Amino acid sequence: MRKHAGWLLLIPIVACLVPSVFNRRTPALDGIPFFYWGQLLLVPFSALAAVAVLVLERGGKGDDTGGDK
Repeated sequence: MRKHAGWLLLIPIVACLVPSVFNRRTPALDGIPFFYWGQLLLVPFSALAAVAVLVLERGGKGDDTGGDK
């Protein structure tokens, strides 16, 4: 699983590059079309995907910089 964790980053990348995913008005959130708030929601989702890849590739083991502690 650690070897293929980077593929998780394709989800937010494809979501940004395929306009049919976010190019619509409904569902509106408090009068704001999905086109705007959907892209804004993609920012924290992308950050969470990047953190998930980082944790999975490190194997969930804290800091492995090799320094003495």
